Amino acid sequence: MKILLLSDPQSDYGAYYLFNGLCQILGDNNVVTYPFKKSYYGMTDDIYVLDDGKMGCTHPGDNIVAREPNEWSLSEIAENIGLFDCIVLTSSRTYAITALRDLISMFGKCPKLLAFTDHEDGDSIRWDIINEFKPKVIFKRELLINSPHKNIYPLPFSSANNSFPIVDDTVKKWDIFALFGMTHPVRRQIVERLFEIGYEKIYLGLDTKSLRGDYQEKNKKLQGYKEYLINIAQSKIALSIRGHGRDCCRFWEIPVYETLMMMHTLDIQIPHPFQDGVNAVYFKEDGSDLKEKIDYYLAHDDERIRIAKAGKEHLLKWHTNQKRAEYFLSIVKDKIKFNDKNK
Repeated sequence: MKILLLSDPQSDYGAYYLFNGLCQILGDNNVVTYPFKKSYYGMTDDIYVLDDGKMGCTHPGDNIVAREPNEWSLSEIAENIGLFDCIVLTSSRTYAITALRDLISMFGKCPKLLAFTDHEDGDSIRWDIINEFKPKVIFKRELLINSPHKNIYPLPFSSANNSFPIVDDTVKKWDIFALFGMTHPVRRQIVERLFEIGYEKIYLGLDTKSLRGDYQEKNKKLQGYKEYLINIAQSKIALSIRGHGRDCCRFWEIPVYETLMMMHTLDIQIPHPFQDGVNAVYFKEDGSDLKEKIDYYLAHDDERIRIAKAGKEHLLKWHTNQKRAEYFLSIVKDKIKFNDKNK
């Protein structure tokens, strides 16, 4: 199977996670990005200018696997369109949309079955894109649990565990790991709770502008992504709190190192979700029971370790980039078969 991913030069966690998983399953040569996205291959993107005049430059993240470039021009794609089984609009951003319109103008219609994956923060459905391009299958990262749209499939973030550094996670020097910017009010509530609790062995890494003066000295300044993961690995408990989006990256990083993940309940659909007390621990969104739960699991090592190990097993079974891509492909393949049968 060969897939064309229509991309955008700006950073996009969800689109990369899908790309990474598809490459693991189909092989690097069978996943083509257009416009060619250098950052997916461990390269630096050129400076770009968007239609609104915004300029930027994207660099590969520390969790991106370096790959041999697989660059196709639009004319090469058009000449070899028969090789592709599916086109995926991986973004609602400018360059991806322009690429799709260019293809449609060349063929008079979308030449292959079209899937649309919306990885952006927020639960609003992009009906403008759906109505214009009429994709055969639609995926939404933040699809609400009570969503009435039965023909839209959830596609939450996943774990790029194949690119995580090997870290000694048997040494737990921190009781609690808490790192996040103040991108949602609930994060500030949780920070205030942590301040009230006042644990000594807490790794507190926050947006310093939002810290109270007496806690500025406690704030940690990470030197990079690897240090971030090392400190998750060396913590007994790590907090995953929603930011702009519900399932922040920590949700898919913490369990990899057998650290107990504590979080508030998410209101989005996640296939095979983590279960409270089984492979993760949930607390109330306002954090009113946070101290009680932290105290309990710090005092009960065996139970904490059991849940943390189960969390890792659950993540590896259902929530790696590869597993998420397998889920994605199973739905797309069914749509392709249905489409071919009804031509």
